[in-house]
Amino acid sequence: MCARARGGVAGVRMARPSFRIAYVSTHDPHDVRAFSGIAHFACEALRESGNAVTVLRPPAVHPALVARACRLTRYALRTWHALRPERFDLVLVMQAAVLGALVPRQVPLVYASDITWRVYEGYYPPVYRRPWQLRLRRALERRAVQRADLLVYSSTWASESAVRDYDVPPERVAVIPYGANLPHPPPPLDPRTRTRAAALQLLFLGVSWERKGGAWALEAVRALNRRGIPARLTLCGCAPPAGTPVPDFVRLVPFLDKRVPADAARLDALLREAHFLLLPTRADATPVAFCEANAYGLPVVTTRTGGIPSVIEDGVNGRMLPLEAGAEDYAEVLARDWEDREAYARFSHRSRQRFEQRLNWSAWAESLHGALAQRFAAQRN
Repeated sequence: MCARARGGVAGVRMARPSFRIAYVSTHDPHDVRAFSGIAHFACEALRESGNAVTVLRPPAVHPALVARACRLTRYALRTWHALRPERFDLVLVMQAAVLGALVPRQVPLVYASDITWRVYEGYYPPVYRRPWQLRLRRALERRAVQRADLLVYSSTWASESAVRDYDVPPERVAVIPYGANLPHPPPPLDPRTRTRAAALQLLFLGVSWERKGGAWALEAVRALNRRGIPARLTLCGCAPPAGTPVPDFVRLVPFLDKRVPADAARLDALLREAHFLLLPTRADATPVAFCEANAYGLPVVTTRTGGIPSVIEDGVNGRMLPLEAGAEDYAEVLARDWEDREAYARFSHRSRQRFEQRLNWSAWAESLHGALAQRFAAQRN
């Protein structure tokens, strides 16, 4: 490992070790849309924190499991000879169990993910339906997880599964939430400007109407209006099923591509004008949209499920309701938090603070660096 000087407190130059990292992901780290942008922003954060990062990009893979595994195996056999200890301190595999399972042992392996296959099954819609496909997928992940020198998950939900389902010692596991996928986060917004609005503005961001809880969001806003609370809902990225009447209080916005300047500007405007991100999701590992909402000072009203409790702290940067909560329950929470505008302004301020302190990629890279230093120092000792 090489040393790199970094700015310390009061301008003092402090030396700390940096790492030579071979970064591997089946998602293109140059594409801000791939894997919701996580592969890209994680790679850039590692570079910006002072590490020497070399991207080893696998070829495009077939969606079928066996074809995918065979192609990645051929790639690994051709490429892994470059993973020599004199070139790299570690290889970081991002969300690619097939590749993690094939990393040779001469270089330490860090495997990062937002989920394990064991909690994926029965939680998300099924991907593999044949028993042999499930057995192969489980075996590949088990090998990657048990081979890894350090496992980095974005939630306690996923990390507990690794310990429970794969017999991984807890000291080999770190929980580090993802950050907001924003190339230029906005400066802090004055939450008091939002409190002057006559109508409550709610934003729904998602491409899956059913899984993200679109029906719950729509009915919650309908319930608010029945209570006499003027409320508007912006649905961005998806729409109600065909044939569903769209009320006057709903605005439909198509999917916005952050790579397109006009779309990025429109998304920025939606986040600035909203008061809450409303996403009663049915299943989610780590929604980066929550981090992005907090960057704009938006509290998130969502469901206590999956990895969400590692992103949202109830009453700090959002509210989490039980999975069985109905539209009236969401309306009650929103009405209470909006009624006291001064309390809402403080809620908005705390949400922005949570982004600045924890839910950004610089914080992710710094926390990962600490976990790497601790883990590999322990190995050397």
